[in-house]
Amino acid sequence: MFVRKFEAETLEEALKEIKKELGPDAVILKTVTNKGLRGAFKKKKIEITAAISERNYSRKANVDQAITPAAKDKFYQADSEHIGKMIGQYSANQSQPKKSGSEYGNMALNRQVQIVQTSETNSATSRGLDDFLSATSEQELSTPSRSPAPQRSVAAPSKPPVAQKAPPQSAENTNQSRELYLSALDKIADLERKIFDLSKNLETKEKSQARGLYQLRNTLRSLDIDSSYIQKLLIKLQYELPENSLDNTELIFETALKEMMTMIKTDSAHFAKENVSGPHLTIFVSETSCGQTTLIRKLASISQNSVVVSYCPVRKTDTGETIEGGAVQENQNLACKIFGIETVVAKSISEILALCRKNSELGRDIFIDFKVVGGQSFEVKQLVDGVKRSFKDVETFVSLSAIHSEVYNRKILNCYQKLIDGIVIGHLDLCLNYGAIFNLLYAFNKIPLKFFSTGDVIPDDLEAATPERILAGLFHL
Repeated sequence: MFVRKFEAETLEEALKEIKKELGPDAVILKTVTNKGLRGAFKKKKIEITAAISERNYSRKANVDQAITPAAKDKFYQADSEHIGKMIGQYSANQSQPKKSGSEYGNMALNRQVQIVQTSETNSATSRGLDDFLSATSEQELSTPSRSPAPQRSVAAPSKPPVAQKAPPQSAENTNQSRELYLSALDKIADLERKIFDLSKNLETKEKSQARGLYQLRNTLRSLDIDSSYIQKLLIKLQYELPENSLDNTELIFETALKEMMTMIKTDSAHFAKENVSGPHLTIFVSETSCGQTTLIRKLASISQNSVVVSYCPVRKTDTGETIEGGAVQENQNLACKIFGIETVVAKSISEILALCRKNSELGRDIFIDFKVVGGQSFEVKQLVDGVKRSFKDVETFVSLSAIHSEVYNRKILNCYQKLIDGIVIGHLDLCLNYGAIFNLLYAFNKIPLKFFSTGDVIPDDLEAATPERILAGLFHL
């Protein structure tokens, strides 16, 4: 079967082109109307996919070869019934055997011949080239018509014709390749039709969705909310709310906000809770600049009896020089002096444990400012395990920045999620994508959110974590 697409401005022109190229026996598979882009940049066109069997197409091709181009145009302007009848009569006449005349007869140069060798010829091949050439007079020449052509002896030419060099199986291989090609075209056309039907069904399904759910879905997508959560939320709203209220946009958004608030888990730190006695030890872990030191100073300023232990290890450069990280931390800024924030520097984990033991005996709350240097995250586990073995009331928080990408923050949480008890977020006042923060809190909803840092002012720019703050930034409330 031959499959072909035709394009025309009108349906009549497309049908005329199909009748001229494929004949009156063509079958129309698909019709598509291309309306163009905004009606100005592209004209409206009709696209028709038509097909014809190989047998009918061969009959039509024989007629096209027998008539001139001018006669061909006039011939295909007639009605389809007349064209089909004429093609059938011509094919019937061509299939009848012709009588052998005094001239070329069945050996006409424009006729396809098939060379069949007899058993005598095959045996003669083994006797040599001379015997083979003398034996060619016994070959049979037959045409592809239904009735076999009469045998006649033909003198062997001085040079064998080109047609004799082709093996008898070449035509069969060509037919097999053509059948494979045509079957592949049929499969492609079938797949295109299925894709078209699926796209139509999808458009119909989206258009049939309730107006409130449709607007909520588009809004959450524009805010970069995870698609799996959007789908889960829409299904829950569709089953919990009455069907007549799904078009109420205000009700849908109000219910969605309440549901999203339940996905954000928050909690207070131990040292901030009331009726909790004894010294508390809190470890803050970060890998890059995320405002962790400023946030710790804000917490220490509101704690009456506290100390900040800053981890500043000694590192060696590539040139062998030794750099002491504590040189920067020892120079406390003006805010530390005003609020009486005491900061001590530790250059090793063992020194951190010694300072924590010393200050816990004095009944002080201890804040450890631990920054991972050079990607050595194993030091975090070493510190947490050592502190928890030595002290009772210990919490570990990881510090994230609202201006970092979702992928980077997700990597940090994946690395430390088994060691931490909470999350603190800095630079929230500079956040441009609250959807990324919501996705993190949804993916790691077992880890509670503790604090927000919203600026550099100590201690004013510090907030206890609440779901309302995240959703207010997300929907610009």
